[in-house]
Amino acid sequence: MERHNGQNDRKAVDRTTPLVSNQIFIEMGRNLLTAALLVPLVCILFFKYQDGDFTLMIYEKIGKDPSVALRGKVVWITGASSGIGEYLAYELTKHGCKLVLSARRKEKLDKIKKKCADIATGLDSSFKKDQEILVLPLDLVKYDTHENLTQDVLKHFGKIDILVNNGGRSQNSLVKNTPLEVDRALLDLNLIGTISLTKAVLPHMIDRHNGQVVIVSSILGKFGHPFVSTYCASKHALQGYFDSARIELAEHNVHVQTVLPGPVKSEVSLHAFTEDVKVEFKDSQDFLDIANKLGMSTERCARLMAVGMANNLDETWISENPSLVLQEVFDGGNKENVEKELVTRDFLVLETKRPDCEDMGDSNDGDFTLMIYEKISRDPGVALRGKVVWITGASSGIGEYLAYELAKYGCKLVLSARRKAELERVKEKCAAIANGLDSSFKKDQDILVLPLDLTEFESHEKLTQEVLKHFGKVDILVNNGARSQRSLVKKTSLEVDKALLDSNLIGTISLTKAVLPHMIARHYGQLVIVSSVLGKFGWPYGATYCASKHALQGYFDSARIELTEHNIRVQTVLPGPVKSNIGRHAFTEDVKVEFENTPNYREYEGKMPTERCAKLMVVGMANNLDELWISNNPMLLMTYANQYFPTVFKWYEFSVRIMEVYLTTPLLFRVHALH
Repeated sequence: MERHNGQNDRKAVDRTTPLVSNQIFIEMGRNLLTAALLVPLVCILFFKYQDGDFTLMIYEKIGKDPSVALRGKVVWITGASSGIGEYLAYELTKHGCKLVLSARRKEKLDKIKKKCADIATGLDSSFKKDQEILVLPLDLVKYDTHENLTQDVLKHFGKIDILVNNGGRSQNSLVKNTPLEVDRALLDLNLIGTISLTKAVLPHMIDRHNGQVVIVSSILGKFGHPFVSTYCASKHALQGYFDSARIELAEHNVHVQTVLPGPVKSEVSLHAFTEDVKVEFKDSQDFLDIANKLGMSTERCARLMAVGMANNLDETWISENPSLVLQEVFDGGNKENVEKELVTRDFLVLETKRPDCEDMGDSNDGDFTLMIYEKISRDPGVALRGKVVWITGASSGIGEYLAYELAKYGCKLVLSARRKAELERVKEKCAAIANGLDSSFKKDQDILVLPLDLTEFESHEKLTQEVLKHFGKVDILVNNGARSQRSLVKKTSLEVDKALLDSNLIGTISLTKAVLPHMIARHYGQLVIVSSVLGKFGWPYGATYCASKHALQGYFDSARIELTEHNIRVQTVLPGPVKSNIGRHAFTEDVKVEFENTPNYREYEGKMPTERCAKLMVVGMANNLDELWISNNPMLLMTYANQYFPTVFKWYEFSVRIMEVYLTTPLLFRVHALH
């Protein structure tokens, strides 16, 4: 009887087990369905009410109290006469900071000083206005005054705890209509002025082994935008320069923070540069109206900046949506376009499973899109044959080997650089290659040697006319000419910074503008910009070089959008370490001394073959790819990490390189490989 009951019990259990399992699966299904509905809703609500990056939002809730962390600090704010600078002054006053207010308009600064004093007196009756707040008129482009002004601050307060580089102007003009005079004026103010003032303050912070440098950049320091190409270039450049400076200055306990605001209600649009360097945008209200509709309140922006400053956050994004969402999207992948990148990420999952991927180069030495196009794309011999290609920096390195590669495909070449004898050598080798493939090739007709100095801007128009006189057209302009850098921020003179930016950035913009009218008139053309993987992230011993390459990214990402209507393609090429002579002629601390003439110089092994880099560039040119990454690992992997996992990359970047900063000489050799 007992056995019978036991059997019945077991049968009962067996019969109910599937029911129990089904109930579990049904419950799991309900939970998954609930999550599927709630997660998007939570994300929508989060992004709808979020006006800062996720890290900043957390620190606002549980981070250090600015009133504790910032009290008694001496904060020097540039651009303090209006907008973000003005409201940051009010916010810091509430937290007990001592202020230096700088801008060009002294009468505005005096009004802000009075308002700050009223705020402070309401919180502390012992507050003394003239002791605690210093008005110091400043023009950022008067570089020779920055040292004296710094001494004025030190004389008054005895120290500078925080420098907030907020001064700058915006832009509202198209690439094709903007004269080089405007480009230079904007870069002199937004970029070189900021670098100059920082360099004036740095020795004091280094001596004290304490300090904080805050850079007010923009979300347009992350991606391009029409009508603001040079402004984007300046903000990208600030990212590159100060990401590099952050690594170098950490050993001195000087913290570098970049702030990237989106549209904020301010006067910045009123004073934006236009096509005429003497005309401000304040005569038109269209752009200002848009900014006022989309812009977040200046008070809120200042409050979040204070949170970031109090908690020493490396980078903060401050904006209402949709700009903040765009920032998240672009920082997580701004290569080609969003749709193509979604496809690329899907391919990446399958990359190790595809046997046909194993023979792509040595070990995948280009971005995945480029590797695919190398296998299944248009034949460069068909796509490029007969094209007139003007190559700058053609006397050695990438430019030289690109000329050889293009000669194989029947291109007509313009070879430019400073050294005419080297160009003649390259011409002879190109002619030998072309004659071996086509007996009808005529050296003097199909190859033009045209000496060029990128920093002699006034010569670019004349040289363009010589090319047009010889060939009748320019199909492709390859902006490859540049110089690298091997020097620390704290030791590099402003003269070096200006010379490097003139060569790498302004020279490239100038030559492009000389060629553009012809391409626009033909409704056809291609601009190839040889940047660097260091146009994506910072690196020690090359802050200004990184700034120039970041700036090229910002400028030409903007130009790509504007020039599409004229059927002009813009392509940026980002090589990693490649065998060339660029390191030999790199700038050092002294503008007259090249790197090969210093004790630290040595050749570095392990770079990518120049022939391979040129071959992949030709694939990209033939297939009109917007952006190419060309490098051996680990630099290629680092570029991917920076693009798709920027926060993780920054932690890795900082932890690894800060240890290397103490190993100056070995690091210098490793850095030599990157430029």
